[in-house]
Amino acid sequence: MIFTSQQIQELLSIVDYHSSFTVANLLGKEALGDYDKFILNKHGIDVDKLRGETETSFYEMFMWGRLSAQLSNQQASQVEYEDFKKYIQRGQYIPLTKNEQQRYDISKQRSYSHLKGLGDKKKLNVNGIIIEQDLKSRKFYEKVVSEEISRGEFDRKSLTSIVSEISHKTGDWNRDWGRIVETESNNIFLQGVSETIKRDKGEDATVFKDVFAGACRFCIKFYLTDGIGSQPKLFKINELEGNGTNVGKKQADWLPVIESVHPFCRCTLRSLPNGYKWDEEKGQFSIQQIDDLKYKRTAKIKVVVGDKEFWT
Repeated sequence: MIFTSQQIQELLSIVDYHSSFTVANLLGKEALGDYDKFILNKHGIDVDKLRGETETSFYEMFMWGRLSAQLSNQQASQVEYEDFKKYIQRGQYIPLTKNEQQRYDISKQRSYSHLKGLGDKKKLNVNGIIIEQDLKSRKFYEKVVSEEISRGEFDRKSLTSIVSEISHKTGDWNRDWGRIVETESNNIFLQGVSETIKRDKGEDATVFKDVFAGACRFCIKFYLTDGIGSQPKLFKINELEGNGTNVGKKQADWLPVIESVHPFCRCTLRSLPNGYKWDEEKGQFSIQQIDDLKYKRTAKIKVVVGDKEFWT
């Protein structure tokens, strides 16, 4: 063997370190298991000094989803990050309902499983690289093709090959970590949007997805009536919720959902306001003449974000 069993375990523990550190950064130290804490401590990380859950981007994305669903696009564009941090720190938001907390916890656990699952996959990659190179070494020794390369020199070449392969794989792994972190962050944002819409307008609220010009064929098919720029399809929010997620499904089985259709999806969930209809000329939903009193709002709601006030 080029590496001893202990050396192999050390290599694998580095992969565990990266997955545990990513979990801590995305979900907070509260999400760490005992083994995660052990690995981080082993690699010199003081777990007590890591960010808490409410300081993480995952929590902030959920809260931003809840807040942005209360504001118009114009109002949301006026909220700077410092305003939003004050909004969180001062507790200016509506407290989470029991249902919202449960959904948040489920999303958090799912994200943890995805990150740790990726770590397990990467450890298999490392094992595979080492085993493959070890088999090459054994075949070389058995054949004794040439006496020019000593065993020590060949082992050094094998070691260089392993290091090079792992280094090459590291780039792929970083992209994989980034894909999961970015997709899960977008998913929890959309969950926040969804929870606010349901709280304010009910389980049968009418919603649609804003589809970007560079969207994939799946999002165009699922969420637009006739291609980019056309009227979005309308759904009841409980219909999208009932479709679950597309995680682990084959593309042929994908469905329109609350969360991302696919990794890096950026289509945003929107609520259709009462009295709004599609305006072909403007290419957007616009307010129409409202004669029905049931659609007329009698009062506005004040939303405080940091030191800013908005009426919605």
